Amino acid sequence: MPLTPELADHYRRMLRVHADDPVTGTCPVCRRSRCEDFHFARTQLVCAGERLDLDLS
Repeated sequence: MPLTPELADHYRRMLRVHADDPVTGTCPVCRRSRCEDFHFARTQLVCAGERLDLDLS
């Protein structure tokens, strides 16, 4: 099912915020590696056929 542009942007922001920190290897919010919020957002984007790039500028 297609996502609205706003919802797709929201999920991309979730990917950026919850991406594992390269130094600690964990999500800076959840303190877990590959946290559920990251996976949920990624799944929603992939299932909708949306791009996964994180450039929101």
